[in-house]
Amino acid sequence: MELQTKDPNSNPPAVGEQVPGAYPIQQPWQPTAYPTQPQPQAAGQPPPALAGQTVVTAQPVGTTYVTMPMQVFSPEPRAMQCTNCGKNITTETRKANGAAVWVVVGWICLMTIWCCMWPFAFIPLCMPSLKDTIHSCPECKFILGKHSPGGASL
Repeated sequence: MELQTKDPNSNPPAVGEQVPGAYPIQQPWQPTAYPTQPQPQAAGQPPPALAGQTVVTAQPVGTTYVTMPMQVFSPEPRAMQCTNCGKNITTETRKANGAAVWVVVGWICLMTIWCCMWPFAFIPLCMPSLKDTIHSCPECKFILGKHSPGGASL
């Protein structure tokens, strides 16, 4: 392979001139215009291209949203209408360990680990007042909501 050298006294290539062995010249980027959008027509007037023709337009079908107030649950059963089966019922309740129980267990465990009294940390697991109350429908067994002593609810 032979290395070619240029004469330092020769003139440089002119602007836009292709030099052998160099990358091809790229054209500068030109932004393209977006296509124009049709102008809105006044209500009841057909577009100009369709003047004299019958135009059938479909009306969009409306969506109806039904908002229901947020249900507030307590530790006791309550009378309400089931959102799943639609029957008027009194909710069934059951207790389950929730976040409040585990926060208290963790806190007691951390505070009593140095004096070997950590087994007392599990007492909150036996306290129903710290557990979550889960409300369900007695007919369809659908879970309707939950009451948490810590404030979080479903």
